[in-house]
Amino acid sequence: MTDDEQKSTNADREPRASAVSFITAEHFTLQGARSATIAESTGRASMFLVSVSGGLVASRSAGGTLSR
Repeated sequence: MTDDEQKSTNADREPRASAVSFITAEHFTLQGARSATIAESTGRASMFLVSVSGGLVASRSAGGTLSR
């Protein structure tokens, strides 16, 4: 294999700048969407636990006043 052939073979293996830019942008977009999904599910779970906790405290308070 000559030097020119080896250079062209190595150049074929290297990713193009446009491909790298596309993949980087796509990764960044997907990472942002993933982060937003995680934040939303965490917020919903937190709201659910606060509601359940408040309901238990309220039912306990109401149950304590009725038994007196």
